[in-house]
Amino acid sequence: MENVMKKIVFFLIISILFAVSCGNSGKAENDDEDTGKTTDGDTADEGSPEKDDEDVPEDDGEDLPDEDIPDYSQTYGLPKCSLQGKTPCFDPMTDLAWSSLSEPMKHEDALIYCYELDEGGFQDWYLPSIDELRTLMRHCPELEPKGACKVSEKERCFSYYDCYDQDICEYACYEKKDEIFSRIWDTDELWSSTKCDPCFWKGYKLFWSADFKIPEIDYVNEDNELRVRCTRSVHSSGESEGIENRTAECEGLPENAEWNTVSSITQTWNGAKWVPSETGVFDNEPSTENCRFKCFDNFIYKVSTADDKESGQCVPECGKTDAEICSYTNGNIFFDKKTGLMWSSLAGEDKYDSNVSYALQSAVTYCENLTEGEYSDWHLPTIDELRTLIKNCPATETGGACILDNIPDDLFDENNKVPDECLSCSQDEELTGKYSRLGDFVSLWSSTESPVRVNYTIDFYWFVDFSSGSIDSTNETDNPSYYFVRCARKEE
Repeated sequence: MENVMKKIVFFLIISILFAVSCGNSGKAENDDEDTGKTTDGDTADEGSPEKDDEDVPEDDGEDLPDEDIPDYSQTYGLPKCSLQGKTPCFDPMTDLAWSSLSEPMKHEDALIYCYELDEGGFQDWYLPSIDELRTLMRHCPELEPKGACKVSEKERCFSYYDCYDQDICEYACYEKKDEIFSRIWDTDELWSSTKCDPCFWKGYKLFWSADFKIPEIDYVNEDNELRVRCTRSVHSSGESEGIENRTAECEGLPENAEWNTVSSITQTWNGAKWVPSETGVFDNEPSTENCRFKCFDNFIYKVSTADDKESGQCVPECGKTDAEICSYTNGNIFFDKKTGLMWSSLAGEDKYDSNVSYALQSAVTYCENLTEGEYSDWHLPTIDELRTLIKNCPATETGGACILDNIPDDLFDENNKVPDECLSCSQDEELTGKYSRLGDFVSLWSSTESPVRVNYTIDFYWFVDFSSGSIDSTNETDNPSYYFVRCARKEE
């Protein structure tokens, strides 16, 4: 009996121990679930420590899912472009690389800077086109690629008059606040390589820019100083496929000229622009790959201004034709058989403006001191002499309805009003020189004083604006950069 009791007690003890063991085991499993711990010892997301930096994808301005980690295998040794602004960088969306930001510089220096840049292991950087700069725009659809602002090199829309809408290109996103408009965190205005042509300011070279602070697409004088981001395209270096080709008709054939030798060319998109350009240039050397033209026999080529050798016209050569107006061998000095006047080459501010107090007096002094074509008896022309050069605007041509003598005093006021007939012709938006018998499209000083304005104590002088065929007057101290000079002499 005693042995039986011992067995019963032993059995009860074993049962109790077994029950306690099972209960603890179940509690342990439940505790793991409550604390977020798994049975293999790993830590769940909730309540876990921060991940290492190398596990965090770079912020490229988009909301990326946790598992969408950027792939850097195709960035050609450069980090992916992002809002973190690490440069030089590579943008897989456009296959463009972007250099570090430069200090401010003039446009010509910007071209040289990019050409000479050695950065990120690459030496084939170049100044971006306006299209390429627009790929960096964000939060402003009008300025992004294919946006409502039409300025584009790829679409061949360079003109201020045809492509620039101030309400869109400048003010579309002006009211937006607290936005970063650049995909690589730029807040500067940057140069592009795309020329504004024709553009608003006559006699200057202006280039399109992208301002990521305002933001806007703008036109800027080449002498201004802007920052630069150079770019390079994998297309231009042959590292990827996708180079585009097209056939383009040559453009810009002037009167009295013919193509030398083809009228269409094959162009390649090099990531920055279509090359070679379809705009014709004067060159007597024939070419089947470039748009070149030559003048007809007995005609010579004359550039429009000393600063702009890309535009000009073919004019009759004196001694070889019976044309009423002709030019001598250098293509700059003209002789008008109708009036007996000889005209000097065109001079801009850089040539005629001196340290004389008044711009008009600088022009007078320039002509008095000029020796050109072996002649030294030049003078600043009168308004009557300048009017002999106007064409296609009957009101301002010699004998036209624009009367400059005996103008009633009450016609003038503080707004410098001139007779309406003197401002009757429309603007030559393409700046073709259609209002000048010499092909000019700039404003030329005359030496003729105009009636004194009300409330003015300085003298005013007439000038001819050959971009519109108009006659107007301005004060003798006006900015010389707005006016050019052609000196005249009477051939006896």
